[in-house]
Amino acid sequence: MDLESARAFVTAVIEQVAPHRRYGRRPTAVFSAPAGVSEVTAICFGGVISHRSCQLAGEELTEALHHYLREEHQIMVGELTAERAKMGAPDTADEQSLVVEGLDAVTGRARLISLDVEEIVEALRPTTTGIVQTLTACLEDLPPQAISDVMSEGVLMIGGGAMLRGLSQLFEESFGLPVKTAERPLTCVAEGATACLDHPEVVAAYSG
Repeated sequence: MDLESARAFVTAVIEQVAPHRRYGRRPTAVFSAPAGVSEVTAICFGGVISHRSCQLAGEELTEALHHYLREEHQIMVGELTAERAKMGAPDTADEQSLVVEGLDAVTGRARLISLDVEEIVEALRPTTTGIVQTLTACLEDLPPQAISDVMSEGVLMIGGGAMLRGLSQLFEESFGLPVKTAERPLTCVAEGATACLDHPEVVAAYSG
């Protein structure tokens, strides 16, 4: 296996196929959003049939919320605070608001604000819309025979981006397909990679 093939193998199996752990022969799509890039990959046993990425992911979402707080609430917060506020609204949370602490942009004094979860969703929407466009491009690249299977199987979300409130709902509303979040989105890649070691047929299928 040459270097380029090795890179493709790692991307396909470890990052995209491993979290699925079902190794099915029907095409399915996986969405991941680490710090620097969002990726959508449609896979089928034996290969990647469609892949798109964009430079919109966790860092851009944090910056969008940071900017929103400054412009709409006149409060300045650090990057870490914005990150915590962004991740403080996971899809599984019951709370409808959270408290954000920062400096008043006018007086420079410490100030607390209560931020509604739905407001966070709207603040992030311009960035999440760009991510949706990436998913759209990935689906448009699919061969006709794979579209119905992907629409039926839906999209599996992994990584930190999968924990953002509103993102899975936005995907569902935009495409009318089911969106599922991995049971352990932050660790499923490592767990799935380990599982691959027990399935030599998967390694063989993606290393050709």
